[in-house]
Amino acid sequence: MEASDKHCLDILDIVASLMQVPDMATIDLSHMHDRIIVTITDVKGQMVFTDEFTGVNSISLDLSKYESGTYFVKLEEVKSSVVIQLVKE
Repeated sequence: MEASDKHCLDILDIVASLMQVPDMATIDLSHMHDRIIVTITDVKGQMVFTDEFTGVNSISLDLSKYESGTYFVKLEEVKSSVVIQLVKE
């Protein structure tokens, strides 16, 4: 599979890259986090997904149930957070 979009961010303790193919997004974290919360909101600010992950360095998100559009993926840990824009076609 070829990635249609890739973002890399390095903010405080979170270094993440997001690789997206049509109905799947994978977030690769540079190191394992004890606890990370992933929240996805749409452009209206409505939360469409939230979940907590522990002891992971990669998270796969199924995007097939979401309509086409722009979403914001927020990654939060104890000391920091980062938001990555995701466009689903």
